[in-house]
This record gives sequence, structure tokens and C-alpha cells, in this order.
Amino acid sequence: MQYANGMLCATATSNKIPVKSIHLFKLELEKLMVILKDTNIKVVSCNNNGFTVYVNGITLQVLSLSNIVTLFEIFVDKIYDVYLPQKGGERSLNLRTMISLME
Repeated sequence: MQYANGMLCATATSNKIPVKSIHLFKLELEKLMVILKDTNIKVVSCNNNGFTVYVNGITLQVLSLSNIVTLFEIFVDKIYDVYLPQKGGERSLNLRTMISLME
């Protein structure tokens, strides 16, 4: 991990988020670091309120601590068997929608 120009950057993946947004995830910093370093997860946009990732054909907004935990459990730990069929292209979901799909 590197710090440059107000951004925390995972050097292996080039995923980066503003340092000012880290406080949102301070209780799960370890999971945040693993997500940023994961080669299957790409940060596609970010601001001081969170960031957006692209993973497995899905775009997800990560705006809270619970979003980090859910993203980690689904796409890193893979403790849930989530199947999201692709119909005519990519899907864009927020993690709250994904949680409701799993219930």
C-alpha cells in the first residue's frame, strides 16, 4: 500500500481510495486492505463518501462499514453462494439490494 496525493493505493492492483474516506471503514480496515489488494475487484470511482467497485460483472457502491463486510463476505471469503445471471450485459446493484436478494 502507498499514500500519494491524498489517496491510499494498492500498488499491485492500482485500486485507490481517498484517505479522507477511510474513517468510514475504520472498524474493518483489514477487510478494506484485502479488498483493495484483490485482483478480482476493481475500484472504478471514488470520493470522500465511499467508492464504487466492479467485480464479477457487477458494479457496487461501497458507502458504509456494512457494505465493506458484505462485499468481503460475498466476493473474498465467498461464504454465500450468490448467483447473478447476466442478461444482456452488466448489472449494477448496491449492497443493500444484494443483501435483500440473499434473504
